[in-house]
Amino acid sequence: MDYPKSVPGVGLVDGKFVDEDKTVPRVGSLIPGAWGNAVTDSIKVVQDAGGLVADENDAGQLLAAIRNLIAGGGLGQVGASIDAQVNVKVVGNTATFTARDVVTIDPRNGRRYRIANVNRVLDLTADMDVGTAPKGGAVGVYFFVKPDDGQVAVRLVDASVAVIGDVYTGANAPAGFYASARVAVLVVNGSGQFPIQFMDGRTVRFPSAGVLLESVSRPTYAALSVAASVLPPCAKSAFVTVDATSNLNGTYLEHWVAADANGLAETVYAANQPTAQQGSRRGPFEIPVLTPSTLYRKSSTSGGTPSYSVSLTGFRF
Repeated sequence: MDYPKSVPGVGLVDGKFVDEDKTVPRVGSLIPGAWGNAVTDSIKVVQDAGGLVADENDAGQLLAAIRNLIAGGGLGQVGASIDAQVNVKVVGNTATFTARDVVTIDPRNGRRYRIANVNRVLDLTADMDVGTAPKGGAVGVYFFVKPDDGQVAVRLVDASVAVIGDVYTGANAPAGFYASARVAVLVVNGSGQFPIQFMDGRTVRFPSAGVLLESVSRPTYAALSVAASVLPPCAKSAFVTVDATSNLNGTYLEHWVAADANGLAETVYAANQPTAQQGSRRGPFEIPVLTPSTLYRKSSTSGGTPSYSVSLTGFRF
């Protein structure tokens, strides 16, 4: 952009706008509508790209938008957050999500909107987008921004059955809140409440939860389906602990867990057990989840009746 030097009658002095001054006398400069609109639109483009909602009373928005773009190399990936946490210390219907920054996107035009200094209570009884909270499953947490004025809203979505996207695609977004992002995936217990869990970034940890206890040896990898309340479909990896014991002294046991039937990213408990029922745990190991809510295991023993177990202590999404 430049001053409208080519427009006749604008009244620039030394190439710049001037105010009316009756003591000189001097007529004030005129601002052509097309030029004024172009300047404003140019500034708004930068503000939009920087995730800010235009405010005519805030003269610092252009600088803030530029700083956002420099700091984030643009605003970054949809759903990206800084210092996002949820810490559920007591089982209940609510949990508090905090973050220094969250990035949402308006799918109509690809514009990203930043939410700063987030501190929001998530309520399983009030914030579900459809129906009631799942009992024994998971919920995705979506934040919304209303591009017109920057208002923020939240919806919880059942994430127990299938992978849910980074951007909300349901039919019950708040009116006018077009920009959205999935910022969390949290587990829900059989009573439809948040159990004890801690989310930091995109990692969720919780007390050890058993997902397998069997006495049958499996020479080849077999699928292990895990409940969504422990390993939601959105999980990209799982924190796994493996154990094996036998009722016979001097037994050699192996118990493997992997991401697929080919043994990808496999981890193993393998040990001699001098005394019956004296196995020991191995882990936790982080194993990729390639099929939603599914891991794979195989096992063997040199004798006796074995007992194989797998527990999870968390996941990444």
